[in-house]
Amino acid sequence: MNETQYSIGVVTYHARFESYFKPLIRQLVRIFPDKEIICVINGHPDRTLQINYLKKVVAFLRSFPNVRHLTYDTNQSLSKCWNQVIILSPTERILLLNDDTQVSELFRTELDAIIGNSEVFTINRSWSHFVISKTTIKKVGWFDERFPGIGQEDGDFAYRMAMQNVDLKNIDFTGIRNFVAEQENPSWSEVSPVVSGTRYSDINREFFNKKWLTPLNSPNISTFSHYCVFNGAPAPFTPIPEMETPIFYEFSVLDNTEDENFRQSFTVRSLQIHLQRVYFTLGRAVARFLRKIKLKL
Repeated sequence: MNETQYSIGVVTYHARFESYFKPLIRQLVRIFPDKEIICVINGHPDRTLQINYLKKVVAFLRSFPNVRHLTYDTNQSLSKCWNQVIILSPTERILLLNDDTQVSELFRTELDAIIGNSEVFTINRSWSHFVISKTTIKKVGWFDERFPGIGQEDGDFAYRMAMQNVDLKNIDFTGIRNFVAEQENPSWSEVSPVVSGTRYSDINREFFNKKWLTPLNSPNISTFSHYCVFNGAPAPFTPIPEMETPIFYEFSVLDNTEDENFRQSFTVRSLQIHLQRVYFTLGRAVARFLRKIKLKL
């Protein structure tokens, strides 16, 4: 097994608790008993809703010895939540997962085999699940907490990686699935509508367009100063002056890296891995087929 140390981070909010977050945490605790799992619980402007939610989620998480949590009463940007996971992580590398994700022993086997080979990479061409290192944060900077909702913070970071000559790799995994759940009553809905046809906040897209010139928001521009590959597609761009990303925290807060060992081992039978490979492969094919049908309706 690969000896590279890493921790796992999950950002969540009230609407995902029963259907996605609880099953995911139970999977993570079972499959990663030797890894620290850091959960950031986002807030909501509905005080009664949030108070009741925090009581339930904190009681649930306290039963797992390798799970830490950070709670917020009010909404925080996804970028801030990602930054907090990275700051709290006791390891150099961090696996960040969406809360609407399913993982398996097969995924753990795949991840352990390659996680030490790269500082940062997306999984299955999506920032719904990615690995990042503290070294990368020191080179590129923090995720931009000025994005108040959800959406575009990944593209923003990819552009900044390209400007620092940091390669954004992608690695395909079989044993993980993202359900792409709808945003139900998100805490940022008070400050922004959802972009039509997406799960993302319109205000994040507006802020992104204030930072970067791209072929989408500047179709009359034919030449751009920089180029990167984002989600498998070429992405030319030019930074807009005086919109540089601030240094939200001193990078010294990342120097808490130490090897965490919960003195539990991970073992799995080869037959289980083979069965999971078939299950996830078929499940992904069925999901793609159903999405195509939905688009035609």
